[in-house]
Parts: sequence; C-alpha cells; structure tokens
Amino acid sequence: MRIRTIFAVAAAPAALAAVLLGTTGASAAMTPAATTAAVVKAAPEWISPFHGGHGAALPVLHKAFLYDPDNASYSGLTVHNTAKALPSTAPTFSYTELGTASGGAPRVVFTMSNGDQVTEYATPAVTDGTTANVAGQFDIQNGQSGYHYNVPWTQVLSLEAGQTIKSEQLVSDTYTGPTFVVITGWNDGTATLIG
Repeated sequence: MRIRTIFAVAAAPAALAAVLLGTTGASAAMTPAATTAAVVKAAPEWISPFHGGHGAALPVLHKAFLYDPDNASYSGLTVHNTAKALPSTAPTFSYTELGTASGGAPRVVFTMSNGDQVTEYATPAVTDGTTANVAGQFDIQNGQSGYHYNVPWTQVLSLEAGQTIKSEQLVSDTYTGPTFVVITGWNDGTATLIG
C-alpha cells in the first residue's frame, strides 16, 4: 500500500503539468525535460524588490512603493527574464514622490554588455505626492560609448546596436533627505511591469 502511494505522489507533478500545459492525450508523452524547456522558454519578465541601508521596496498589485529615509539607503526593483536587446519602443515609467527630490532618482538602469549604463529618469521631478512624474530623459555613461546626456531613444539604440542587456533595475536613493516614491506605471518597452 505504501509503495503505491509513493508512486502516485511521484507521478502527480507530471500529470498536473500535463493538464496545465494542455499536453494530455497523444502529446502527453513529452519528456519532463521538453516540458520544462517549453515552460522556461515562454516565461515572461517579472520583478523582485531589493533594498539596502534602511530602504524598503514593496511591489503590491499595480504599484510599487520605495522608501529611502537617509543618504545611506536605497531601494528598487530588479527585472528578471529581461529581453536580450533594447526594445525599439522607448521604455517609460511614472511615479509620485513625497519628500525631498533627489536628482535622477528614481531611475531605470539598463546595464549593457559593453559596460554602458543606459539611464532613464524624469526631470525636473515634482515632490508633492500627487503630481505624476513621467520619465523620458535618457543618459548613457560608464562604458565604451562615453557619456551622453539627455539623448533621444533613437540615439540610444544607435549607440547600443549589437549589445545585449546584462541587467535592468528601477533604482531609488536619496542624497537630500527622506523620500517616498510610488511607482504608478512601468513599461520597459517589452512588457508592462507595473500598472
């Protein structure tokens, strides 16, 4: 009796995967490796929070909350399963902010295979807690392309042609005092991550 139960429990994940993937019937003979590869290949982008110092990051439903109480703190969101190349559509994000504006934060940072960091932010930021700040300014720095300030997305694509994305993050920090940011929308040009 115990052996049958063990075999039934061991077979249950494969049967459940077959039902969820719609591979019942004749196509149910897929190997577990093929089934896993099909799932991984189709996985969408997703985000996870990070923080340091006394900072805090919390994505909830269709918003994300970032809090940085002092200049030793930071917070943000990391994109997982990101696209390999920069999208042809310019990324955008929007947010409200309370506290003291910290120039260039929050910002989205794409780190590229050539060492460049493509940074997007809103300027000037309004910190009344209700005005929607919409990012759309792009800088390139820290890599082989040199420093380019406030360039259009088409120039970013030209400078980064042939490069791959190594990481993508939305980062908040402060150099001027406590700040509380609510990310109300974020589309990285490939997918809507918040909103």
